[in-house]
Amino acid sequence: NDHLSNFTLKDIYTNYGSSLLENPLNNKEINTSVFENVYSYNCSDAIIKSNRGFEVNNLINCRFYSSENGIRVLSGTANLNNFTNCWFSLIKNSYIIFGGYGQVNNFYGCVFEGSYYDQAYDGAISISLNDCYNTQFNGCYFENCHRRLLVETGTSRLTKFDSCRFTFARDSRKIQIPFEFASIKTITF
Repeated sequence: NDHLSNFTLKDIYTNYGSSLLENPLNNKEINTSVFENVYSYNCSDAIIKSNRGFEVNNLINCRFYSSENGIRVLSGTANLNNFTNCWFSLIKNSYIIFGGYGQVNNFYGCVFEGSYYDQAYDGAISISLNDCYNTQFNGCYFENCHRRLLVETGTSRLTKFDSCRFTFARDSRKIQIPFEFASIKTITF
C-alpha cells in the first residue's frame, strides 16, 4: 500500500518530538483522513510532514503551536485539503509549505498568528506555495505572522483571500511592519 489513508486522529494532544505525523519512508501519501481536535506543540521538524503527498484530508479544530513548521509537503501533491477552524501559532519557519503541486486547498476560519522574533527567522515565509492553484483562505485571521506572508513560485495562481483580517507583522526589533505578498500571478482579496 502506498498510502497512509482512511484514518482519524481525534482528541489527541502531543508535546515534543520530530513530528505529529510523517511518512518516514517518504513513499506514502497521507490521504482521505480526518484530524479533529488535534493539539500538537513543540515539533522539531514539522507538525505534519509528507514528502510524497497530502490529499483529501480534513483538519478540524486543530491547534499547532511552537514548532519549526506547520504542514510541510515537500513533493508530491497537496490536493483537496480542507482546514476548518485551525490555529497555527508561534511557528518558526512556515505555517504551510506545499512544495510539490497542489490544487483546491481551502482554509476556513483559520488563525495564523505569532512568529518568533529571532533575527534568524526574518526571512521566513508564512505560507509557501509552489505550483499550486485555487488555494482559498475564507474568513481567516493573520496577526503578527512572518513579514513574507505569502510566496508563490512556479505556476501558482488563483490564490484568494476572502473576508480575511490582516493586522501586521513584526520584525526582529518588534516593530510593526506591513505584510509582503510575492507572486507572478494575481492574488485576489
